[in-house]
Amino acid sequence: MVAGGMPTGDYKWAKWARPGTSPRTAGSESGERAESPTSDERQITQGCPICKGAGMLRKPTGRPGHSQAVPCDCKLGEMRATIWQRARKASGLPDSEGDCTFENFHTDRQPIGHDAAREFADFPERQWLVLRGDPGTGKTHLLIAAANLLLVKRRPLYFVVPDLLDYLRAGIKEGNADNDDTIARTRNVCTCDVLLLDDYGTENPTPFADEKLYEIIDYRYRQRLPLALTTNLADHQMPARIASRLGDVARARSVTMRPGDYRKSDARADELAALLDELEGLPRLSSQAAD
Repeated sequence: MVAGGMPTGDYKWAKWARPGTSPRTAGSESGERAESPTSDERQITQGCPICKGAGMLRKPTGRPGHSQAVPCDCKLGEMRATIWQRARKASGLPDSEGDCTFENFHTDRQPIGHDAAREFADFPERQWLVLRGDPGTGKTHLLIAAANLLLVKRRPLYFVVPDLLDYLRAGIKEGNADNDDTIARTRNVCTCDVLLLDDYGTENPTPFADEKLYEIIDYRYRQRLPLALTTNLADHQMPARIASRLGDVARARSVTMRPGDYRKSDARADELAALLDELEGLPRLSSQAAD
């Protein structure tokens, strides 16, 4: 995560050369859902059978003997992937979690959490989202899935809470904590388009941490700015003034994820599937042999 400076990057999506084609930004006029670049679009273009790796094609202009260079479809896919990665970096999203989506989340294990996170991603202004539960219940997966979906039409900012505090502390200049870059950094976090805070409660509970986190949460509460947050704390384990903001049922939707390690469940499901495949391959006994 970013600890020394505000994530930066270009959120503007490129204009595509192919008629009727656009990058996967906000929904089209027809209401189509935007999507992130597919895995195919992330591939290097060297093996493209159309442009032979050049990345460009010559297109007739309509004037005899004249043509113009336009990007090949493979190049457009590569451009999408590049811009997508720049936007993810600008939002502070970790590369290691880039494949967290709502589609690859096992909905049957956490259906309420899945639906709540999806609704927040679609309509972040409606209510805050607070995902509660023990480690391993899928909270981070859902938070980043929401961020990935928001990224194509908004400017979300993602922080693991301890990293957020490191980022704010890094702005403190020697001997002058009231007139330093920390104020500007805090303002940037307070006013960003959509804020996603992961693992609230894992930070060291210092006065600095309590004050800054309350300042950010309270500002977004009063200004009605979107916020999604994950935590393994119950309300009584939080500072009362933060708990009062996150616990306001009129402003925040709180979902407690069911116990059980989501990640271990994935591993057990894969192991069970492998065993069933192996069982299918065993010779079957006839009913007479079984007798």
